[in-house]
Amino acid sequence: MATEKVHVATNNNENLYRFSQQRPKLAKNIKVIWTSPIIPSDPIVWRKDLPEKVKEKIVYFFIQYGRYGSIDKIDRERQVLAEMADGWGPFLASSNAQLLDVRKIEAFKKKLKAENNNDKNALKEAEAEIKRLEKLSKIYGKGGY
Repeated sequence: MATEKVHVATNNNENLYRFSQQRPKLAKNIKVIWTSPIIPSDPIVWRKDLPEKVKEKIVYFFIQYGRYGSIDKIDRERQVLAEMADGWGPFLASSNAQLLDVRKIEAFKKKLKAENNNDKNALKEAEAEIKRLEKLSKIYGKGGY
C-alpha cells in the first residue's frame, strides 16, 4: 500500500527493486508477502538441432563481449551494454539449468490441471516430472548456477 490506493498488488523483483531505489519513502510502505523463485529474464536459447559449431560461435560471442580485446573495444562494448534497458553488464555463462524454475512452474500447472480433471495418469506424470526437476535443482543449485 505504498500510496494507499490498493491493498494487494503483484510485481516483479526488478521493478520492485527499481521502485525502492527511486522512491525509498514509498517503498517502505510495501509489505512483500511472497517472492517467487527468480525467473530468468530474456535468456538466450537455441533449438536442439543447431550445429555444435554454430553454438560454439554464439557462446563465444556473448561470453567475450565486453570482456576481451583492446581497452577501446571493451569500453565501447560495455557502453553499448550500459545503454540497454536498465543497464546490462557482460553476459554470464548459462545452461538449460537456468530454466529449471520455469519448468517447475509448468509442471505444477500440469499437476493442478490433472487434479482438476481427476486424471490419475496425468497426475502421476506431473508429479514424476516435479520430482525429477526438484532432483535436478538440488544438483544445480538455486537459479541453475
